[in-house]
Amino acid sequence: MGDKISSRLQRELTITETLMHSKIAEMEQRLIERIVQVIQEQLSRLGIDSTKSATHKPESNSAQTTSRSTIPATKGNTPPTYNGTNNPLLWAHRCEHYFEKYQHTTKAKKIDVAGFHMFGLAPLWYYQLKRVKDLMS
Repeated sequence: MGDKISSRLQRELTITETLMHSKIAEMEQRLIERIVQVIQEQLSRLGIDSTKSATHKPESNSAQTTSRSTIPATKGNTPPTYNGTNNPLLWAHRCEHYFEKYQHTTKAKKIDVAGFHMFGLAPLWYYQLKRVKDLMS
């Protein structure tokens, strides 16, 4: 009798978890769509065309400087850029390759360095993500 109840509870738990994961995925998708919509509205208000691809021009001096770190320049190799419209996983893979091959960047600084090379919708998304993370901690 106890095994039947335990088995039934396990099935119910599995069904409930599956439904919850499905609902969470739906909510995440709606949230992403809303974030993109808000970012596009903000860019439009600023007079920025979010569909236009910007060109990344590295600094001509020997280093690019952010408020937190100095990014050493490399001969003929520029870090990958991201505009928020392509596959972010492919961009993340290219960043990892860049960091492994051309940079001696600590793990803690990789995100900041990668964030420095975003344009289009991506920097606004990144900024909002950092704000949410800061609010949660």
